[in-house]
Amino acid sequence: MKYHMRRFRIAVLALLITSLPWISSCSEQSENTFRIWIDTPLQGSEYAPGTPIRITSHIYANGEIEEVLISINGQPVKRNTSLGPMSPVAEVGHEWIPDLPGKYTIEVSVTDNEGITQSTSYVDVSVLDVIDLFKPDLAVTDLSLVGEDRVRCDFANLGAAVLPEGRNFWLDILIGPSIEASTQLAHTNVGTGDTVDAGDTRSFTTAPISPVPDWSQPVTCVIDAGDLIEEVDEDNNQLQAQLTPPTPTATPTSTATPTVTPTATLVSFSGMFGSNAFCRKGPGTAYENVTAFEAGHVVELVARSEPGIPLWWYIHDLQFNIYCWVSGSVIETDVDPELLPVRASPPLPTPTPTQIACRTDLTEEQCIQADGTWRRPLTGGDPYCDCSGG
Repeated sequence: MKYHMRRFRIAVLALLITSLPWISSCSEQSENTFRIWIDTPLQGSEYAPGTPIRITSHIYANGEIEEVLISINGQPVKRNTSLGPMSPVAEVGHEWIPDLPGKYTIEVSVTDNEGITQSTSYVDVSVLDVIDLFKPDLAVTDLSLVGEDRVRCDFANLGAAVLPEGRNFWLDILIGPSIEASTQLAHTNVGTGDTVDAGDTRSFTTAPISPVPDWSQPVTCVIDAGDLIEEVDEDNNQLQAQLTPPTPTATPTSTATPTVTPTATLVSFSGMFGSNAFCRKGPGTAYENVTAFEAGHVVELVARSEPGIPLWWYIHDLQFNIYCWVSGSVIETDVDPELLPVRASPPLPTPTPTQIACRTDLTEEQCIQADGTWRRPLTGGDPYCDCSGG
């Protein structure tokens, strides 16, 4: 017994020694962490010329920031050099009005106090010709496995025109090295249901596929197979991806029944953002934004909203250690809400009175609210609001 304990202590010591470089590198890396992402506009969005486009980005940093730069097609349009204290996520934004049709890349980058660009995020948008404003634009946005025998394909209408109910268009899911050398897993008419408005997203999941395909081959999803719809962009109708099935969990075998001391088991639930979304101080849009997360970000589900209101999740972001509320409509999860505790809603924020712009034609009460001075001319005439500040 002493021999085995001695071997165990030696093994633990060796593991600690070999882990020291990794622990050191992790601690060094955590000292300065920078991350920036774009919340709006969404990737692939389309606009008419002259439309104001709000660029909203969030940045996380625990080091000093020299500059956050917003560029359009490589040309700087706004430099943010004074962000104030980070606690722990800051928002930067800019309104851009494109004049000419074309494809544009919006880039947001953060530079540290040594002049090194630490993080960059990109979004591609299109400004359409007038004729394209009356066309839809179907695009495949994501392709994934559900379990080990079903395929899910997400698609969206990125155009400005609505696809009416009953307008036929087909979706194909194929497996194989190319479209020509592939096997069809699904062929379905996804255009017979509801209308697909501009900006709408949809998804299709196959029935269980038997026999289970060889997932080492690439899988392709094609929307509008057969090109029945005249679209703005015909090059974004398909997406090919290498799908990885879940790793099967090995069943442990035991030849002896060890004595185990019972311990408490902590159950953790998780969910993934299906789209870019804000996270708020309470379960509703009346509450102030805390931060925002991009599609694909995974968070811990801690609690749910009270019965009688739409489902909101109270989440914990493990990466930035943030707790906040997010609408249940944007979180993708298989977790039953009934498994989580109910968390009471915090008090609603007190509405802030709307500031009135100072003008000479305001009433006396409005003039005072607008920080003006109510004047009654000594020589006669109507009283007025003096906005000169004198």
